[in-house]
Amino acid sequence: MAVRLAFAFAVVAVAAASSARAQSSGTPEATAPAPEATSPAPETAPAPVAAFVAPRPLQVPRIGWPEGAPPTDGQVQVKAQLRLGVDGAVVDVKIVSGAGEPFDGAVVAGARQFRFTPALSNGRPVEVLIPFTQTFVPPRVASQAPSDTGPARTAILEGVVREKGTRKPAVEAVVSAAVAGHTYDATTDAKGAFRLALPPGDAVVHIEATGAHAFLRKETLKEGDDLAVKYLVELDSYDPYEAVVEGERERVEVSRTQLRGRELTQIPGTFGDPYRVISVLPGVSSVMSLLPLPVVRGSSPGDTGLLLDGQRVPLLFHLFGGPSVIHPEFIDRVDFYPGGFPVDYGGYTAGIVDGITRRARPDESKVDLDLNLLETGFFARHKLDFADVNATVAGRIGYPGVLLSLANLPVRLSYWDYQARLDGKVGSGLWTMFFYGARDALSTQAADGTFSQAALFEFHRGDLRYTRGDDENGEVVRLVGGYDTTASANAVSTNTWNLGPQLRWYRFVLPQVQLRAGADFTWSKATTDFTQSANQANAVLSTGQTSSVLADTGPVVNGDAWTEARWHATDALLVIPALRAEAYQHSGVTAWDFEPRLMARWKLTDQSLGGTTLKGAFGWFHQPPRLPVPVPGVDEFALNEGLLQSIQSSVGAEVRLGPGVDVDVTTYYNDNDPIIGDLTVNPTSVATVAPTALPGQVPTTTTDTRQAQFVANFFKPTQGRAYGLEVLLRKRDSSRVFGWLAYTLSQSERLQSDGSWASSDFDRTQIVNLVVGTRLPRNWELGGRLLFQTGTPLTTIHAFNGARTPPTFRFDLRIDKRAVWNEWLLDFYVDIVNTTIAAETGGLLGANPLYYVLPTLGLRAVL
Repeated sequence: MAVRLAFAFAVVAVAAASSARAQSSGTPEATAPAPEATSPAPETAPAPVAAFVAPRPLQVPRIGWPEGAPPTDGQVQVKAQLRLGVDGAVVDVKIVSGAGEPFDGAVVAGARQFRFTPALSNGRPVEVLIPFTQTFVPPRVASQAPSDTGPARTAILEGVVREKGTRKPAVEAVVSAAVAGHTYDATTDAKGAFRLALPPGDAVVHIEATGAHAFLRKETLKEGDDLAVKYLVELDSYDPYEAVVEGERERVEVSRTQLRGRELTQIPGTFGDPYRVISVLPGVSSVMSLLPLPVVRGSSPGDTGLLLDGQRVPLLFHLFGGPSVIHPEFIDRVDFYPGGFPVDYGGYTAGIVDGITRRARPDESKVDLDLNLLETGFFARHKLDFADVNATVAGRIGYPGVLLSLANLPVRLSYWDYQARLDGKVGSGLWTMFFYGARDALSTQAADGTFSQAALFEFHRGDLRYTRGDDENGEVVRLVGGYDTTASANAVSTNTWNLGPQLRWYRFVLPQVQLRAGADFTWSKATTDFTQSANQANAVLSTGQTSSVLADTGPVVNGDAWTEARWHATDALLVIPALRAEAYQHSGVTAWDFEPRLMARWKLTDQSLGGTTLKGAFGWFHQPPRLPVPVPGVDEFALNEGLLQSIQSSVGAEVRLGPGVDVDVTTYYNDNDPIIGDLTVNPTSVATVAPTALPGQVPTTTTDTRQAQFVANFFKPTQGRAYGLEVLLRKRDSSRVFGWLAYTLSQSERLQSDGSWASSDFDRTQIVNLVVGTRLPRNWELGGRLLFQTGTPLTTIHAFNGARTPPTFRFDLRIDKRAVWNEWLLDFYVDIVNTTIAAETGGLLGANPLYYVLPTLGLRAVL
């Protein structure tokens, strides 16, 4: 049987300015080696990714069971690393995880015969490293080989071999049938199909497939029979969250962390929500563990962009710590930038969290049902053959009010969300129509026991895209529009219409220079209805300040244009100068800015020796004042105060310690001036009216004093700075074990009226997150997360924010078990937040400890 290379192109470039990685697996002959080796048909390479073109196999001879190998009870696996020369030949083979001789020697000798197309960096051949896994299957001993003098083969056994549970074809599996002392073999094709001519009689069918348990079945064939069958082989392990990765972009960013696969959906304490995983990365804390609002490098949550495919989502998370409004199956990966993000992102001064969706794969069909204590969700994807279009629909209905009622709380909450998507092709381009929205309704209980609606948040979006070419030379045209509404009982309601076209353009203008440019325009119009009680509240809080948030202020217009040049100065040095210009217009006020940015990456050492890359970034970032918590229909405010500005710089290094193991170290300094709408929970020293509090305690103040001081601080421009060290030691999800250790040492400060610097209210000096996940036998998976973080500041009689709350320790646990049926998978999971019921303080909680444990039980069926 031919060797099958299943490339997940992620090839590490040795002398290239761009990098990717590739994974392959080889499946040798299931019987004794054939006298002649054959080569498989070359696989189709993925579209070029940035400036790098991955190699593809041309000649990959079979590696058979080695002569003189000792008998074994099961399969033998050898992992190796292949170095490909500039001509595509294998110039070196290094055993990473061996099985001893003669298996290791067979892999070294056999892999040296492989041939590939050369890897290209900016059009030039380069050396690369690729991992290769060879699985040896013990040969079967037939009682007598079939021959021309054997029984006449007048019956046919044909059919397909599929993976049990997933229904995916088992490609290049060996199907063997033993009839009357003779053995006959066939190999399945790309669709899992096979055909065997057999003599009539009882046939013992045996199937060997890579990564699957042995399969035995008895069939009886009569003269002239043509028996059609479907066989299901059970895999050693299953991962229904698995995503096919066809390429990895060239690393050009300085501070990006990219997550996908199990790293998105099986992190303890995140309830399988991809966006929540950001909370366990360096530089991130939260206002409170149960509220998924990220505090990035000590900044207000409103200063961090929570995006979907680069577009702002007005309400990314459902209320009271609910899940994100996008079904996890839509999310292919999440890109997180704690700062220094690329020039195509704008309008934020802290970080960027961008969930990237993917197009449906050809002929992809899937149904996913999820049921847990808080919600019920579904996801369905199927190809519409009559239109050559892939259709996807998904949605969830939440009922957290049931748990709230069991806790006898005087509130009720319900929510729903939906997504519908079509992916198609026209000419040489690809188009997508994506519609999604969500609604949250909150009710409170009156004195007579009845419930009435207290708040309503709802939004709807339509996203139309047309893409031609690729990231190397291509264009994207996009139009996003929608409707948002926010309402509160006896207060105010806001309804907003918005529309925004977008253009992207990429070209290699010189062999070493790629020019990228883009432009965005957004228009929104809000209509606000006040009630008498809202007017009264407006008067109390100061009409002049809150009117910019609540009153009808006309359309909001925002336009930007940007460009960058990715210059590969040498094979090792990449320099990216960029410029972004933005303009905002609101209520007769116009604000604009220019943002020069510069990023560089320098590959200091050869990737084959571990690989070290130095990196640095410097740039300006601006945004309009925003509320700390995103609210549909209420976005920018107080534009008359001007744009917020952050000048950011960072330097760091990335080191590859081994296959799939990396360490990323970054130091940064941000100068933020001005800051408006900062999230604060402590009164200033002016509001400390009673010298009765001891260090570590919140001073006694009146409600009116706190309210007045909060409003004054919220609208008062201040100056801030943030600096620190972030370390991420990561074992990628490429084997049974994955995880990371994230450490943050930082300081976020605000300038006081006396010229001194004090810690901001949500500053945490040290944050440690340890995450480990592992696959266990019999389709069990186990994951744990350990969190340690120092407390947040408290104001005392001695100084503003002069003390801190106690540190927080927390341990989260997740257990998954998958039951495999013939046509579907059933996943049972338990996700427990704070298993030790440890006290949490800091953030919104202040010095008041909160003791809790939050378990979630769920079922997930994949059809």
